Amino acid sequence: MGLNQRITAKILSRLYCEVRRVFDEGPELINYFLSTSLLEVKNFYKDRVFISLVLIPIPFWLFLYIYKGFQQVENLKLFFTLILLYPILEEILFRGLIQPTIAKKFSKNWLIISQANLITSALFVSLHFISHPPLWALSVIIPSITFGYIQERLNHILAPITLHTTYNAGYFLMLG
Repeated sequence: MGLNQRITAKILSRLYCEVRRVFDEGPELINYFLSTSLLEVKNFYKDRVFISLVLIPIPFWLFLYIYKGFQQVENLKLFFTLILLYPILEEILFRGLIQPTIAKKFSKNWLIISQANLITSALFVSLHFISHPPLWALSVIIPSITFGYIQERLNHILAPITLHTTYNAGYFLMLG
């Protein structure tokens, strides 16, 4: 096992322990999300910006489909981990916990992007450097800022989770 794989395994192990701790502390986590209204029942899916952000990648996916077609999904467990489990965990961690915490200290905005969103997105990209090539890791900056923006706009954790799972599904179906 190479150094990069050992570091990734160690970080994933720590992340698993944190997620496990969060689920073990279930009532506290639920109370946290309820107190921040992140789980408040809203019709976030009716927001025009949200709908636009769901639709924006479709031309790109169509281009990839025409160029390459759908990619064969050989490992369904891995596929569903990449399009469901990771996005849900990442969004709960980054947009549900880290970004609101940073926003308490850094409240400056540049147009529609907050300082907390940029810092959270930098952390998000840094995490991807651990197990991905540099160009691939850097390419997640725009989606990350998008997820942070929609979280701040709608204040509903399901909005960035929905975008993240949708983007990952399109990406992995088209590029494998």
